[in-house]
Amino acid sequence: MSKAKMHGLENRILELAAELYRRGHHLVPEEWLRLEITMSQLKALLIVFQEGPTACGALAHSMGVSLPTMTGILDRLEEKGLLVRRTCPDNRRQVINDLSAEGRELMERLWASRRDFWSSLIGALSDAERQVVADGFEALVKAASSLSRSQQVKA
Repeated sequence: MSKAKMHGLENRILELAAELYRRGHHLVPEEWLRLEITMSQLKALLIVFQEGPTACGALAHSMGVSLPTMTGILDRLEEKGLLVRRTCPDNRRQVINDLSAEGRELMERLWASRRDFWSSLIGALSDAERQVVADGFEALVKAASSLSRSQQVKA
């Protein structure tokens, strides 16, 4: 495939992704929109939810923010009762951040609502369309895995 054709196809995919968001944004559960946390706080919760208990430095690196900024984000999440901090048993100077019971419950509800959103979209497809989507997502997962490995090598 020529570079021009590949670039055109990439633009089409990006435009379709934006159109999916525009047409589907009203399907996003209200709970996501009523959250009383910042986007940075949500990102931190998502990382800890997916990765498990995490040190402040690792969170800061993942989010591309400074340690003082990350500390402020974590302080506010702890104040809201969504995060707990504990000293690392192997290194008492290191603090590990984990979801509180309330934080875990919130993230599980949000994760389930996200799954319900996708399930409703997939449910509207024919069997043949579902297969196309499944094949496309398999390709995206492979690409993400490959990018992830190449970024780890650079780090």
